Amino acid sequence: MLANARPIPAGGDRSGMPLGGPLPKNGGMRIRDLRNLGPKSEAWLETVGVHDAGRLAELGAVEAYRRLRDAAVPGLSLNALWAMEGALADVDWRLIPAERRQELVAELAEG
Repeated sequence: MLANARPIPAGGDRSGMPLGGPLPKNGGMRIRDLRNLGPKSEAWLETVGVHDAGRLAELGAVEAYRRLRDAAVPGLSLNALWAMEGALADVDWRLIPAERRQELVAELAEG
C-alpha cells in the first residue's frame, strides 16, 4: 500500500456509501483537491474559515454548510452539502443515498 493511501473499508461507511473512506482529520490537503470540490467551493469555504481538508473534516459537512448559509454565500444550494459530504467520504456526490441526504437535511434543521 502507498504511504499516503487510505484503505477502503469493506461495505462502505456509516452512510451506506460504497468505496472510499473518511478523510483523515489531520491533513492539510487543499479543498480543491478533494473529490466533488473545486476552486469555487474552496473560495466559499475560505470565507468561513475553512482553509483545508483537515478543517472541513473536523467541522463536518453539515456545520460547514451551515456556516456558508449563515454567511449568505451567493449561489449556495444543497448540492454543496452533498458535495462536501461526498468529499469527506471520498464518494461521488451523486451516489449519496436519498436516506443519507434526508439525515443531513434533518441535522441541518436541528442546529
